[in-house]
Amino acid sequence: MARPTKTEAREDTRGELIEAAWRLFSTEGYDATPVEAILDMVGLSKGTFYYYFSGKEDILDAVVSRIVEDMAKDIKDIPNMNDLSPMQKMNRFMETTSSWKLSNIDIISETIKVLYRDENAIILRKMNMRTLREFAPTLAEIIRQGIEDGAFDVEYPRDAAEMILLLSRAMGDQQAEDMLLLEEDPGSMQRIVRRVRLYLDTFERILGAPRGSIFTLDDARVEEFEQALKGEGVRENGS
Repeated sequence: MARPTKTEAREDTRGELIEAAWRLFSTEGYDATPVEAILDMVGLSKGTFYYYFSGKEDILDAVVSRIVEDMAKDIKDIPNMNDLSPMQKMNRFMETTSSWKLSNIDIISETIKVLYRDENAIILRKMNMRTLREFAPTLAEIIRQGIEDGAFDVEYPRDAAEMILLLSRAMGDQQAEDMLLLEEDPGSMQRIVRRVRLYLDTFERILGAPRGSIFTLDDARVEEFEQALKGEGVRENGS
């Protein structure tokens, strides 16, 4: 077996640090995870950490980028699933992103808590721009196929995809605030669900799709979402 190149070795080391940070941020909390804990998990020196990252905020930025990449790889092949109709592909897109979020609710909740601090606004902006860049081509291609199939009635698929993703981001800003209030304000869950239903209705209107045709948020889905959030809880200072 050929020995890894220096570049490959550097990428492996950087990746190990990111994976360790991801695990610790999601289980222990960002504030409760010192750089030393990340290093202990992978058995590396502090000098090695600072070779790749300027500090904990920098590795958080890398974790966020990895989150977006991880989600994107699960949906990028959906347009090529020829056994599915365009409407089925759209629902597969929505199912996949929803399932990913539910299965990674720990790191999402922790990331939200940290990214919405004023000092991390630049990281949040970078995450949002990366999400748009990674997701828009896939979503636009599904929309384009749906236009050809007659399932969707919209003139510009790429613009429609970007509008849908930007709307999702705006909703996410509101949802983040309510997720942080779940423990002290039970009404937060109702607001979260109400906004998701409004988003799905607007999604269908943008595409000119029949009402209720895209990812119906039924009672079972709502219960699954509630259980995931309650199982995680929103930690304060990593507790």
